[in-house]
Amino acid sequence: MINPYWQLLQARICHRCLDGDGKGNCRLPSGGECPLKRFLPEIVATISRIRSHTYHAYVNALRNGVCSQCDSLRADGTCWKRENFECALDHYFPLIIEVIESVQFEAKHYAPPHHIS
Repeated sequence: MINPYWQLLQARICHRCLDGDGKGNCRLPSGGECPLKRFLPEIVATISRIRSHTYHAYVNALRNGVCSQCDSLRADGTCWKRENFECALDHYFPLIIEVIESVQFEAKHYAPPHHIS
């Protein structure tokens, strides 16, 4: 079920990503992994649990549930990638939230009906 999320995230974010070439191709160094792809299941699960009208509730949940698992997080809770504007997850939080919620909305409201036999 993660595939629709990844497909829409790629379409909406990859072409403008800081680590991309402007055409949707990733330019992360060899061995580097896109945090959006790496943590997508956790991102989807975290955003799915939030029911708030405030952006800060989403940010706090994502930082606690996703960023806490990242190798870039220091012991004191600060993140060197976020501080240097190198974290795609942090940079694109609003768009990521929008994409995840739009996929969920579509699935909920436009799912084919189940037939009971």
